[in-house]
Amino acid sequence: MTPMPRHTVALCVSLLLAASMASGATLKATWLHRQVALKQPLYSVLVMRSTFGGGAVLSRQGLAVVSPEKGVYYQFHGSFFSGDRDVTGSNIDDVFDEISAEHRLMPPRMAEPGSGPPRPPMAVSRPARLVTYTTGTLLQVRKVAIGKDRVTLTFDDLHGEHAATTLTVQWPQPFSPGLTEQPEIEQLLEQFLALTR
Repeated sequence: MTPMPRHTVALCVSLLLAASMASGATLKATWLHRQVALKQPLYSVLVMRSTFGGGAVLSRQGLAVVSPEKGVYYQFHGSFFSGDRDVTGSNIDDVFDEISAEHRLMPPRMAEPGSGPPRPPMAVSRPARLVTYTTGTLLQVRKVAIGKDRVTLTFDDLHGEHAATTLTVQWPQPFSPGLTEQPEIEQLLEQFLALTR
């Protein structure tokens, strides 16, 4: 078999990328900056990170994930805060209890030898609280992020809280170049969200 010329390969790759970007743009155009009403609750966890120097930072992470294979579940990315393990489960109370137990106190974060200047030492206190956005709550889509196998919508609440919570669609395999999965992605999003304007 004769190999394809380089310019043909480059053209094919360019066309696939263009198709993928166009499909992603369509998905973003549907949701970005739109106001939605929740059909199901969404949750965020707040964790207070305290420096040993006396400062403190409040971090927030959305928990809701929906998948065509696993349905609805909740996932806390421990590495987001402390490099620790993730917590995943189908019951929000159990997930929050496990987050609370895991992240009550983490050791100082120190640099590895030869890895550059040390990072500021941090401790992670018990999560401040679980925030629930109940059915009927109005939110605004702040960001639509499309990864290789997931779509994450980030929401602002209407009281000025930026990046208040998230909803992630987790696909079981990498998306196709043209994002042909978009109708199914939309169906999963619509289990939680109704566009209001």
